Amino acid sequence: MDELETWLILMRAPGIHAGLLRKLLEHVPSVGELLRASPETLRAGGANNSVVAWLQAPDLALIEADLRWLEQPAHHFLRIDSPRYPKLLADLPDAPIGLFVWGDPDALNLPQLAIVGSRNPTAAGNDNARQFAMQLAQAGLAITSGLAIGIDAAAHRGALKAGSRTLAVCADVGSTYT
Repeated sequence: MDELETWLILMRAPGIHAGLLRKLLEHVPSVGELLRASPETLRAGGANNSVVAWLQAPDLALIEADLRWLEQPAHHFLRIDSPRYPKLLADLPDAPIGLFVWGDPDALNLPQLAIVGSRNPTAAGNDNARQFAMQLAQAGLAITSGLAIGIDAAAHRGALKAGSRTLAVCADVGSTYT
């Protein structure tokens, strides 16, 4: 198993975040050794039963789907130890240990502001979000939001109208790739 597959298995383990990974690595010499560690060693590092079960028998079909997704143009996986991983995010104790990125990974480190809100805003709320995003984008900020309808979509539209970068953050969607 190569290093990328190891990181994908860890990334998909339920409940592993940066803080837990650091604790686990106090009990094993390397990330690769986590997949060979005994349940007792994993538990000593703070892993719960779900993490132990996953690391002992990961869903390799899900990992294969991740690898196929990563073969496509502009698809990337950033490990938390990558220089391209957003520094402010990496500093959080519960940061994800990896990110799937579609597009330019360097955009994650641009100065940016997040705008999120209701999926069912008033017309005025929608217009305000679009206008705020457009003005902030013209001032040099990338606009970050989800891909939900409503305020999120209005924020993306405002940034795009200003000719700026927009970043969409999506929760883990499991093995569903589009």
